[in-house]
This record gives sequence, C-alpha cells and structure tokens, in this order.
Amino acid sequence: MSSRVHLVNNDWDHVEVQVRVGDAGNAEGNPLLGTRDLTRGEDWVVASDGQNVWWRRDSGDGIFMQWNDQPCYPGQDEDYYPQL
Repeated sequence: MSSRVHLVNNDWDHVEVQVRVGDAGNAEGNPLLGTRDLTRGEDWVVASDGQNVWWRRDSGDGIFMQWNDQPCYPGQDEDYYPQL
C-alpha cells in the first residue's frame, strides 16, 4: 500500500516544481526525487510508502518558494491534493 500526493498545476501556463521524499525533519535532508515543468492541468503523482513528500515551486522569476510537506503514513492508501 502507498499514499499518493497529487501536485496539480491549476493556476499557471507552466510552473517548475521540485520534489523530495523522506523522513528527515527538513526538506534539504531528504533526497531530491526530481524537478518538473508542469503545464496547466498537469498532475505529478508522487507515491510514498509512509515517507513525507516535500515540494516547492518556482515563484515565476526563477526563485523557488519555501518547501511544503505532506505527511504520509505507513500502511495507508490515501490520495492527497495539496495546493501548489
């Protein structure tokens, strides 16, 4: 079983998003899963087997916003839709 975090771009023509997955107390302590340029309506689905999913987006001027996280819990089969 795993949880899924759906990072959906509903607001911009395109937006760059970075994702990290892990249990460290801050984003920088977790490995980078990747960086993607999401077009409007695109959904990046990140699966987690109980580790937190961390993400941040480009503010539009090449500078990334602060990290956000979605806790995921072992043994759960949930879908989360946080706001970018």
